[in-house]
Amino acid sequence: MVGQQPFGGARASGANDKAGSLWNLARWISPRTIKENFTPPTDWRYPFMGPTPPRRICIVSDLFQPRDPRDVGALIAESPLGWVVSTTPQGMRGTTLPLLAHLDCDGMVVGLEGHFARSNPQLESLRANPHALILFLGPHSYISPSWITNRTWAPTWNFAHAQFQAELSFFDESEAIAAHLRKLVDAMERGRPNAWSPDEMGARFASLARGVVGFTAHLKGAEHRFKLGQDERPEVFAKICEALGDSPLAMMMREQKKS
Repeated sequence: MVGQQPFGGARASGANDKAGSLWNLARWISPRTIKENFTPPTDWRYPFMGPTPPRRICIVSDLFQPRDPRDVGALIAESPLGWVVSTTPQGMRGTTLPLLAHLDCDGMVVGLEGHFARSNPQLESLRANPHALILFLGPHSYISPSWITNRTWAPTWNFAHAQFQAELSFFDESEAIAAHLRKLVDAMERGRPNAWSPDEMGARFASLARGVVGFTAHLKGAEHRFKLGQDERPEVFAKICEALGDSPLAMMMREQKKS
């Protein structure tokens, strides 16, 4: 039977029992378990070797989760300079960009927007593969044991960060770019005395706007970690806040410590 008969073996060529031998007969009459595949493969590539949509990175301890989901949007508003990190043919690449958060009716972050300079080489890589990791770092500081009465206490670092896995879509229509830049400037200038407006640039605003490409980040996964002393004893927490004074980190620690 061509295609069915085993070949070689018994110290001859091949690895199976030689055709016509006793062992070959035993092979055909021995009971075996046969598996039938009702969903045969349609592609030789393994899924883990190809591009996949971003997924949630991991689940972190509830202890260091934001006290309120709206706190993530507040972190981005206070620290809007984020890293946009992606893969390129030359390896990993990141660009720091001021970003705006899109919030839903409950104040939760559901998207981000920003812009790249047209000359940025990362832009073309993202057009081909629009998946990116976007990182924000809020207030942070080294926490010294010298602040604590117990000198055997170990040092640590308090911080708040948010990170998102996203798929980017781009826009470069002049009206959309102008609207995005005005919205970004309004957010940065809000609350400042004698706030500045792009209108003060005159025709130069439209000229410079042609040098950027806007994007919207559609969120696919997220991880937020607010490690702000929630696990410290009250007396230790008070000493740390006292040493940090009126810094943004101390204010955020006190806010997140509230029940």
